[in-house]
Amino acid sequence: MLDTATKVFSLAQTCVQGGPAAKSVQRPSPTTQVGAMCISLILNRRCNFLEEILALSVLAYCIATGEVVDGYFGLLHGFIQVHCMGIRDVPSNLLTREPDRYGINDFLLWAKMVLLATYDHDTQTNRIAVKLRASVPLKSIRLRHFDISRRYFWNDNLTSCLGVRVGRERVVAGSKTGSPLVKT
Repeated sequence: MLDTATKVFSLAQTCVQGGPAAKSVQRPSPTTQVGAMCISLILNRRCNFLEEILALSVLAYCIATGEVVDGYFGLLHGFIQVHCMGIRDVPSNLLTREPDRYGINDFLLWAKMVLLATYDHDTQTNRIAVKLRASVPLKSIRLRHFDISRRYFWNDNLTSCLGVRVGRERVVAGSKTGSPLVKT
């Protein structure tokens, strides 16, 4: 665990500050650098819950793009999982935001969808994702929800992965509504 933490700090220092590790290590890909900046923000410990969810979601997006090939994939993936173990719950004031003047509900929906598309149902990350925008359960995700998510960082791979998960959830629930990617 200590070795992993050292690698995370070294990666963040290399990418964010151009620190001493930057002289001896080839700079990672731009996607990996963005991931490292997200880790740096989270490790800062001065970020609030929304900033933390933003950083985790962008980090998950970086992983989902498939462009993290510098040997850092496992490190970034593991960081999200371990960090999500420490998140006990979603603050209740975020669960009851109505009306939404600042777009927080759309942001939380995007974060939920990125995390659900990137991580399996039996992970710590999924446990947190399900609680974000709990008013939109997985089996209720529709095309309009994908349209909202496309306003943020999104790609076709995320659409495919989440579409399969939603379809599977609907089959398990006995729903006959079909694919979430078809207008209803």
